[in-house]
Parts: sequence; structure tokens; C-alpha cells
Amino acid sequence: MTLRIVLVEDDAQFGAYLQRALAADSHEVGWEREAQAGERALRQNPHDLVVLDLRLPDRAGIEMLVRYRARGGAAPILAIAANSTPSDRVTALDAGADDFLCRPFESDELFAHIRALLRRPTRQTVAPIHYRGITLDPARHETFVYGVRVDLPPRQFAVLHALMNQPGHIVTHEELKERLYGLGDEPDSNPLAVFIHELRDKLGRNSITTVRGIGYILSGHAD
Repeated sequence: MTLRIVLVEDDAQFGAYLQRALAADSHEVGWEREAQAGERALRQNPHDLVVLDLRLPDRAGIEMLVRYRARGGAAPILAIAANSTPSDRVTALDAGADDFLCRPFESDELFAHIRALLRRPTRQTVAPIHYRGITLDPARHETFVYGVRVDLPPRQFAVLHALMNQPGHIVTHEELKERLYGLGDEPDSNPLAVFIHELRDKLGRNSITTVRGIGYILSGHAD
């Protein structure tokens, strides 16, 4: 079966290798070097598969993935990254990837992952999460406080998503930092506290409770 594939890879040598391998297997491959061009290609035509390098400059790979799913994009996404860790895979899958492949790999392994993706049922819409006045919609990347939409950048959204998955329970600093920096970003000075402060500004000052030295609890008492 011939697939229409969007390949987003900024490494010229590796991108050329992937394009040749996929084309040799009779697939139609559009190779884009930047996230913006990849997003444009996905908007212009329907595609059967996206092969996306998550280590694009300025974290553009993960943000492209989040935006694509937020727009309702349903094509299977095979995320790839070099020198990955378990937290890399968690971050990619939580952001909307369907599978993850660590570089380096052989073309036979790539094709096996593609075949496995195509055997899976069509992606279903993930149900929104509701908790005490706050609603988070992972499929559309939207957040509402008592029905009013609140715009959250990808990292704020990722923190809130982690808290919404365990409402009323402590989510540790380590768990949240893995969600934020699972793809190798270097943390800024005290970044987690900054994101929590920004979320409180948008959701309500009593929406998130600090458990000193351990982590945070989503209390959901939005003002």
C-alpha cells in the first residue's frame, strides 16, 4: 500500500536517508526541514503518516506535534529522536505521538513500526478532563475555567495536564520536570515555580496548592 508521508527532519544526511528508504518502499514522501513547513504541508493535503524528528531547533518538533493534535490532526505520528531516554518517550507520547523510535535505526525497523501503526484502530478523540470548574481538552489543546477559554502555551498546558491527570493527589517536582524537560531542554532558573505562578494567574490563585519540598496538588478552586 502506498502511503502519503510527511517527513520533518532538519538533518540533511539523515533526512535524505529516510526519504530514500521510504520512497524505495513505494511511498510518496514530502520532506520538510522545518516545523513550519511541515505544518503547512499537513494543512494543505491529507496524509497517512507523519515521521517527525522531535529534536528540531528551539523545541519546534514537540510544539509542532502539540499544535497538530490541537487542530484535530488525526494522522499517525511516528516520533524519532537521537539518544533518547524513557522520559523522552513519555513526553512524546503524552504530547500526541503514536509511536517512538530512537536513532540510530535500520530501515527494516522503521518499516516494522510503520506497519504496526497502520494496524492500529483510527485515533479516537481523547475526552476532556473536568475538575472543579477547570476543563482541559487534550485533543484540541484547550483549557476552560467555568466555561471561559484560557490560552496556555505548550509548557503551561503540559504542567496542567499532569496535574489534571491526578487531581487531589500530589504530583512531584520530578514528575513535572520530566514532563517539561523530557526532550533535553536545559532548565532555566527555577522554571517550574514560574509555570505554577503563571497557571495560578490564569486559573485562580487557589487552583494549585504547593506541598513544600515535594510537589503540587490541583485543588481546582478557581477564583
